[in-house]
Amino acid sequence: MTDAQKPDEAPRAVPAAREIDAIAALLAEQLAELLAQDPGVRAGSPAAARKMRSAARRSRSLLEDHRKLFKKAAVKSLRAELKWVVNAVGPLRHATMVDGPVHGPNHDLPMLNALGLSFGPAENTQRAGYDAAYGKALAALESDRYFGLISGLQAFCAAPRARSVAKPA
Repeated sequence: MTDAQKPDEAPRAVPAAREIDAIAALLAEQLAELLAQDPGVRAGSPAAARKMRSAARRSRSLLEDHRKLFKKAAVKSLRAELKWVVNAVGPLRHATMVDGPVHGPNHDLPMLNALGLSFGPAENTQRAGYDAAYGKALAALESDRYFGLISGLQAFCAAPRARSVAKPA
């Protein structure tokens, strides 16, 4: 060991580099999950929307938890865009798709028909809620903003924008 090299210099830089690589790999896994759910969300699947939302939230958490390793502007921008995706697909995860009139187990009972009970308004509200959630999610996934987020995440995973490690005095 030379006089210019201090015992804590090398170990300090190595774990940071390994941690950055590990975070980038975890982020790449979440990006792969987000992309895997894309076709399902485009098809209107609430389950795919839930999984996509979870992948985006995990990505945001990774960036937040390890933000001190990366350049602030890069992390802040990606987190904001991931939050936007979460909010865009989130309502679809709770929506229930209605392909036609809802016929519950009691809908065709003579007593209900005699009383004039109908499930029409509820199914119309349910359908409108689903249509609105699906429209919002689809518009988001077809936007330039979404494709910019995907490109940004891919670039970040390939070459994470790490903060420069301050050398001890």
